[in-house]
Amino acid sequence: MLRRQTEKVLLNTLTATSAVASGTQLFIEGYGGILDNTSMILQATRSCTTPCTKQETDITVVIPTSCECPYEWGLTIKTFPRPFSYEVQQTFGKSIFYGYSDPAGGTPTAAATATAIIANINADPFSPVVASSGGAGVITLVEKNCDYINGTNGFGAYTDSGTVTPVTAHVEEVLGAGQMSKLFPILPGQFGANPTRPDGGTYCKMTFVLRGDRNIQDIDMSSTYAAYEQDVDIYVNNRDADWPAFLATVQSIFPTI
Repeated sequence: MLRRQTEKVLLNTLTATSAVASGTQLFIEGYGGILDNTSMILQATRSCTTPCTKQETDITVVIPTSCECPYEWGLTIKTFPRPFSYEVQQTFGKSIFYGYSDPAGGTPTAAATATAIIANINADPFSPVVASSGGAGVITLVEKNCDYINGTNGFGAYTDSGTVTPVTAHVEEVLGAGQMSKLFPILPGQFGANPTRPDGGTYCKMTFVLRGDRNIQDIDMSSTYAAYEQDVDIYVNNRDADWPAFLATVQSIFPTI
């Protein structure tokens, strides 16, 4: 049996009637009533817009004590795919190799290798990272962009001779402008209908997983009654002046949200 698609409600502008508490029931404008019943409310959570965090990684160059000259030290950087973004450039990871060998054919030093690799990375317009010196023989890599639409979803750094030290982990943004525009796009045929879309503000998403208050007889199961579950996501502009009052009303029925 297929699960029902999550219902999405966007509240860009709030009023005194956007959220109304009546007894143990919460009425949300554009959706309807949600009853506070422990057997019916399976989940009630809230998440708000937070920016992404760029990944930072240190690479310490190690030159083998015994190597065949000319020796090339190599570093591979691979971006990770971002599932469910549905962007062509983010469907698969991309690998880029950067190598350095001593121009004179001798054994390169760690410091010279790091300097050259840093220059190569920064000269590459397609590199997903920015490189800088973290000290003699140390390369510091930082994501260029972690934005949901145009950025990367973290990266991996790999070398056969050296150490890779994570400094700052990549953290995905929550409800950024790119994500909101995908959740509420203007579709063909809606242009003349004054469609509601995100206005570039910051948002909080209230997620409710509801179970119906009565059993339903499904046409495909004539001798069986089933209780159906429903997911509801309510996106609220938390820069609206009435947001504190809206949240207080919701929390009067659902204190933990």
